[in-house]
Amino acid sequence: MPSFNFKDTFKSLKKSKEIKKTKSINYLINFGLAEFGSALDMLAAAELTHNKKLKKGYLNHAIDEFRHAEMFFDLAKKYSKDSCYKHEKNSPISELGEKIRYLNFIGEKPIYSELKELDFITFVMISEQAAQKYFLSLSSNKNFNNEMRELFKIIAYEEGHHVIYAKKELDLRKKLGHKGIKKSYYYIKWYRFKTDFLSNSRKYWVLIGNGLLNFIFYLFIPITKLFSKKNYIEKNIDPYSMT
Repeated sequence: MPSFNFKDTFKSLKKSKEIKKTKSINYLINFGLAEFGSALDMLAAAELTHNKKLKKGYLNHAIDEFRHAEMFFDLAKKYSKDSCYKHEKNSPISELGEKIRYLNFIGEKPIYSELKELDFITFVMISEQAAQKYFLSLSSNKNFNNEMRELFKIIAYEEGHHVIYAKKELDLRKKLGHKGIKKSYYYIKWYRFKTDFLSNSRKYWVLIGNGLLNFIFYLFIPITKLFSKKNYIEKNIDPYSMT
């Protein structure tokens, strides 16, 4: 699950002892969107790589992530029918557009294009390990019902397979004498920390930016009014004059 940062999602989870059904639905939808974003990343990698073996692996990975997304969405829809949760019915095309806009995928480069092949494989391995660990912890979290915990367990198991195929590829490269594997590991650790930090702090920068714009707006309105009034008085313009 390369493109999703879990830590921010679970901060609020730890504070509450019980999760209401509406909260569970929101969690499922967000998990589904995260899986959908990962699928897009892997699909882009499958298209861009020139390695036929990796192309097949990336494509299978993308299919798994799309399926995971549907599993989360299907369970969210099931719970939506049994509750007062409001969910607007859209066409499949508009739903897809909503998912892509939510992920801010349009206009951004896929992760694969920002990394070397070796770094991307390392990125997949580390990210999938994080995903597996989080979903395993959720599968034993009593705040969720049995059905959700079972789903988390299934997802964690399949994310483990993604870790295995990425690790096998790295091990093969190590046996073939490829250099930079250890360096790549530490680089990706830094890369993930940096991107997670920017992702989590984005909302604060938006608030600061909005506050600054409001400050400038309300600061300059009185000044512009003052100068416009002064200019009007100095010219002594007759509003009824034709000249």
